[in-house]
Parts: sequence; C-alpha cells; structure tokens
Amino acid sequence: MDKFKNYMASRTAADWVMALAAVVLVVAAVLYSQTGAQPAFRITVSGGVVAACAIAALLALASAALQWDILGYVAYLLALYSLLQFIVTQLSYIANVLVAIDGNTFTPAFIATAVLLAVAAVMALVSAILTGVLRKSRAKKLAKEAAA
Repeated sequence: MDKFKNYMASRTAADWVMALAAVVLVVAAVLYSQTGAQPAFRITVSGGVVAACAIAALLALASAALQWDILGYVAYLLALYSLLQFIVTQLSYIANVLVAIDGNTFTPAFIATAVLLAVAAVMALVSAILTGVLRKSRAKKLAKEAAA
C-alpha cells in the first residue's frame, strides 16, 4: 500500500492531464461510435477513427504511468489523426450543412465529438510538452545540487 501511495504522490500534473486526455478520447470514441453514422448522407462509422482513439488512449495512459516523453507525443499525434480522420469521414455531411442543402445546423453529437477530439489532442500535446519541461527542470535542479 505504501508503494502505491508513493507512486501516486510522484505523479506530476502532466501525468494527470495525459490520463484525463485518455478518458476524453474514450468518451469521444464511444460518442462517435454511437452517433457517427448518418444514413441520409451515406456516412458510416469509421473503424479507423475508433481504433486511433483507442490506441491513443492506451498510449496516453502508458505515457502517464511510465513518464516517457515519446509516448506522449505519439498519443498526441494519434489523437490529432483521429480528429482529422473524423472530419474526413464527415465531409459530405459538413458540405451539406455549409451549403444548407439538407439542413443548416450541425447536430449536437457531431459538435460534441469534434470538440472532444480536439480537446483530447490539445491536452495530450500540453501534457507531453510539460513532461519534457518538468524532466529538464528536475535534471537542472539535480545538477545544481550535485555541484553544490
């Protein structure tokens, strides 16, 4: 139990942000898988978006647990990929709404999915950058203490 307490106490803000990004990615993937299909526009749910979200969430959790900078950046890139792939899969819907052919507003589920994917990508990037910055500041602090 003491090891767990010490492990949790050693987590930085970057780790918690990355873990939260993983949760947001899972929520976005579930929301997209339930509401992404739009038969009126011949749009189906893309397995690529769901898979990218799942892999990004796993890498984000691994990054938070292991504190490896590279995993955070890969999680960010996959979260960004899932956002871009989501937009690509919804292009005919977006075009129809923008020219007001079959409606002039986006559905709340579409907006929520896009916002969640964007927020998750930004959170993963911020966390990855913070992890690197905190690691460098710790290294400078240790070097300063060793020199003194």
